[in-house]
Amino acid sequence: MTPQSDQDAIKKYLPQATWISIPDVGHCTQWEVPEKTANYILKFLAGQPVN
Repeated sequence: MTPQSDQDAIKKYLPQATWISIPDVGHCTQWEVPEKTANYILKFLAGQPVN
């Protein structure tokens, strides 16, 4: 949903941001891969690395 050029700009201006890219998934990760999405969210909330 977000072009790579825009992703790079976001990373440049928000260096502390966490960015996750899930290959072969559309824009509704919570529906397409709910377990994986929940795992990333839980790790993030727990302060664990998500990459």
